[in-house]
Amino acid sequence: MSMWSFQIGKDVATQYVEGWDWMCPIRDRNTGIWDEVSISISGPVNITDPHLVSTFHDDFKRSYLHCTLQLENKSSWIADCTLKIQVSTELEGNICLVEHLQSYAITVPPQSDIEYTIPSVS
Repeated sequence: MSMWSFQIGKDVATQYVEGWDWMCPIRDRNTGIWDEVSISISGPVNITDPHLVSTFHDDFKRSYLHCTLQLENKSSWIADCTLKIQVSTELEGNICLVEHLQSYAITVPPQSDIEYTIPSVS
């Protein structure tokens, strides 16, 4: 019996999801949010441990996003921050449609590490 005779997945698509990490995941196969997600930071506050959960409704016509993250301020002063969330859809020809843009004012005390829950975005 060859060491390659095992069956991680019965077809090629499930094999990638179940055991291989050398390619982009396949949409709708245990992946949650698929494709590009980016976080950019400027200033003294670090964003760590972001956790984003999407819940779909009405046959996937609507979705709710629930997000928590840690905000860490290692400085010795209060940090007044603006957290911006942008949800967009890529259309044809490298055109992006911004579906939702939300900003939140957050104050992070000096020398602190706080958990912040972003109000629901739908």
